[in-house]
Amino acid sequence: MTAAQVFGWAWPELIVLSFLYVARRRLTRKLGFVAAGSVIAYATYYLASQAMTFVMLKAVPIFVGNHNLIAYYYTLSLLALLAVAAIPILAIFALTRFWYRKNELKPG
Repeated sequence: MTAAQVFGWAWPELIVLSFLYVARRRLTRKLGFVAAGSVIAYATYYLASQAMTFVMLKAVPIFVGNHNLIAYYYTLSLLALLAVAAIPILAIFALTRFWYRKNELKPG
């Protein structure tokens, strides 16, 4: 297993743990946040990876055409990589905001 593969598998969990570290004082149920965040992070990471794979392999050659594909391939690869990295971050950010709001609305 290469370092890139290990980082790919650990990336969603690193996102969750980073958000847990930043919001540790505002979260009351930390274990629940980690469990829910892990499921959401891995699910969004998988779905974003599958969507970007489809776009890069199926949709791009149709729209760009084979003669211009090399010129756009590196730019589209970078954009796909950024999207795959950003979508789980945004999902965990939304979960963190939901978790804050849920804890703040409790009476008492």
